Amino acid sequence: MKFPRDWLIAAVFLLPRPLHCGPLSFGEALQLALSYHASSAPATLADLPPAGTGDARTAGQAAMDRPCPVHLQDYTGLAAQLASANEFGPFPADPFLSGHPGPASAGLFDLRSRKNVILCTALVYAIFEGTHAQMLVLREQQTFVDRLLDIESKRVFAEVDHPLRLTQAKLMRARIRLMSEALETSGRDARTALSAIVGVSLDETDPVGNSMPLLPDNLTTSVEDRRALRALIAYRDVVQLDYVSGFINRLKVTHDMALAKASIGELVAAHIEEGMKLIALLHVNDHIRAAKIQFLGASDRLESWSAGIGTSNAGGIQSGSRSPDADLTHLPGQPVSGAQTPSLLSVLLTPAIKELPVGKPQQFSATATYSDGHAGDITSDANWSCSTDTGAILSTTGLLTGVSAGPVTIHVQYQGIERSRRVSVTARPVDEYLLPGH
Repeated sequence: MKFPRDWLIAAVFLLPRPLHCGPLSFGEALQLALSYHASSAPATLADLPPAGTGDARTAGQAAMDRPCPVHLQDYTGLAAQLASANEFGPFPADPFLSGHPGPASAGLFDLRSRKNVILCTALVYAIFEGTHAQMLVLREQQTFVDRLLDIESKRVFAEVDHPLRLTQAKLMRARIRLMSEALETSGRDARTALSAIVGVSLDETDPVGNSMPLLPDNLTTSVEDRRALRALIAYRDVVQLDYVSGFINRLKVTHDMALAKASIGELVAAHIEEGMKLIALLHVNDHIRAAKIQFLGASDRLESWSAGIGTSNAGGIQSGSRSPDADLTHLPGQPVSGAQTPSLLSVLLTPAIKELPVGKPQQFSATATYSDGHAGDITSDANWSCSTDTGAILSTTGLLTGVSAGPVTIHVQYQGIERSRRVSVTARPVDEYLLPGH
């Protein structure tokens, strides 16, 4: 018996999707997505039933019309929207996940081309990865807030602390619960969206951190896109500085604990505040990554980027960079003496650290030396870049914040001279005052 071709296609789509367990890297997700959509779509449009005939749509046609569950976001003004959000409240719903299945509509794109499959997979995986990183930090904060409530309940009952301290702890728990619900919703949506795009169930799958190729900075985009991206990056610099203030405050409270000038409750509250500021920083960084992916999709570099080609955002620094200990002399063709304007001889990158704990911010500085013997601080004028989009966050002025353990290389470039430094981001040390018995 010969079965109609449409029946065979429908039978394939009615089969249960395979289950994928364990970590899923971006490369694996992309291979699954390309394979799934290459095998699911009809060969030509002529194979589809005529529109409006009233016939039931085949599974092949449904696959042809299946949209990527991601909005193409307009980033104009997004930095201002983020800035106006309450940093201690729940974040608004993720603007990239549509949550509306069905045919492609305004703001969405379907999966009829290889480029769209790559673009959609990259966007969904970035959301999946970013939400997972935020949830890891939030789970730690949930543990802290439970401890804080227990501490303040005992101290208020013993009349050591004012009852309002317990009220503040309850308010902090309510805020974390609201944020947790928002992040859990985004996490479920991201996992569901990635499952749809790759064609497998991802119930027990977590993303592999830092597995996406590095997103370039020097994208060819419109003036509006460049302005939106600059605004987002500038806002991230502000949020990163705000995180530094939370980090410093926690260090101060830890010092006061050693001098018996602060309570354990105040220290736990400082940890919670620091964690909330870190989540805010990760959230803004995720918006920047999504914006870069969309701008990259508008160029002809998406295919080479997804293959891991040209993954440096250091403006060509990696391909021709000198080692950190190299002797950087003046550039060829530049005069050393007898010129009216002193020439640039070298750039010094400091400090010469090799390790940095997760969460600890470190300000790097760049100093230029000239042919007339003087030196000047060029930290704010130089171009800074990092070897990772997710393992660490580097501001436009050399402020580095480690996000996850692993090697990180930072680059600084000024007037054609570049320097690099490799830093190992290590696990966050445990605060001794949070150990049992304190």
